[in-house]
Order: sequence, then C-alpha cells, then structure tokens
Amino acid sequence: MIQFYPLYALFMDFRKIIGRFKKIKFTIMINKIEFPAALQMLRESNKEFIKVFENGSLEVELYQPDQVDRQTPHEKDEVYIVASGKGKFVLENETTSIKAGDFIFVPARANHQFIEFSSDFSTWVLFYGPKEGEEGPLKNFVPS
Repeated sequence: MIQFYPLYALFMDFRKIIGRFKKIKFTIMINKIEFPAALQMLRESNKEFIKVFENGSLEVELYQPDQVDRQTPHEKDEVYIVASGKGKFVLENETTSIKAGDFIFVPARANHQFIEFSSDFSTWVLFYGPKEGEEGPLKNFVPS
C-alpha cells in the first residue's frame, strides 16, 4: 500500500514556508540610484551624459565628459556633485579645484566648464526649478 502522508506533510511544510514569505514586503526602491549601475548605463550608451531620474522640475543626469567639456549654459539652475575623479571647474572666469564628493552650484545661464579633469572624472548633474533659475541670494553655510 502506498502512503501519501509524507507527501501531504511536505506540502503542508511548503505552505508554512510560503506563508512566511508573504509577510516580507519585497520592494524596488525607485528613489535610489547606485553610482556603479548608472556609470555602466552611461558607458553602454556611448554618450557623455544620460538622464537617470526625474521628479517634478528635478532632472538628474550622470555626466562624464570625454577629454573636453563641451557644455553650454543651461536654462535652469543646476548642481553638480562630483562622483569620481578630480579636475578644475570654471564658473564665469573663476576657477577652483574639484574632487569626488564636491558640491558645485551653477545659476541658470551662467558660463561654466570642467577643465583639466582626470580620465575617471564623472559627476551627478541636478537641474531644478523654473527656467531662468530661482530668485534669491545664495547662502553657503560651510566655511571654506
């Protein structure tokens, strides 16, 4: 005579395991972008920049110029956060050294350019606000 009890018991144990997984919420965090994944997408695109995120007026890109920064002034205010590498940044004829982790604000329509940057240089670019930029004074709360 064939016994079905072991198979039934296995089925019941399987149901208990599945029941435990139902209590775990699996989510994909769409508000997080990992730098290595974005950099891989950028390299596969064969472009110098790609858009990686958008919400309301905020647009986020990853930018990696190839030897020369060919940017022109933009209609919106923008923020750069240097992701990797180092170099120099020119904003309206004023030059500063930059490195990974640095934050740079550029008002709408301002002339700016990265120069003398390393081959591994890349930066997050955040465009936001209305065309022509936001009104108001700049406030930097971190001493130089």
